[in-house]
Amino acid sequence: MYSNIRWKEEFKLQEVYGSGPPLGLCESTTTGPSTQVPPGLFGSPTETEVILHGRTVKSLLDTGSTVSTVSHTYYNNNLIDLPLQQLNTLLDIECADGQQLPYEGYIETELQIPLQTERYPCIILVIPDSTYNTQVPLLIGTNILQHIMKLLQLQHGNRYLQKTQHFMVP
Repeated sequence: MYSNIRWKEEFKLQEVYGSGPPLGLCESTTTGPSTQVPPGLFGSPTETEVILHGRTVKSLLDTGSTVSTVSHTYYNNNLIDLPLQQLNTLLDIECADGQQLPYEGYIETELQIPLQTERYPCIILVIPDSTYNTQVPLLIGTNILQHIMKLLQLQHGNRYLQKTQHFMVP
């Protein structure tokens, strides 16, 4: 099997910008014949650009996440005028690997889909930087995706995905 591949703990295991191994994938820790990653193990990331607080930002659409997050560095460089609200210990978020998601607080802002006029209110956790979120600073979880989906259904009917091109991946 592939037990001799050591995985780094990263937010997402994806290939970024088409070069190098997927983030989080390390060299084999055993000697002998090299183990190849089987084709089809990794899918394409659902990345797109959105407008957050008036600025275009690369984002990951993540239907497996119930919260939306933004990296610490992106917050400090682009969203510092938004007050960072504290949650203290009110919220414990467990990641898929069972670890707790560290966060600094949350911000309230608006998200806009390019070429659209609607702005969607959103609440986003500010989290520490990782290898992945320094490249793709915004993760859009179901707390935002469900809201947008409901609004699109109201505007375009139940077959809104066939009628609109809102989240086209560039």
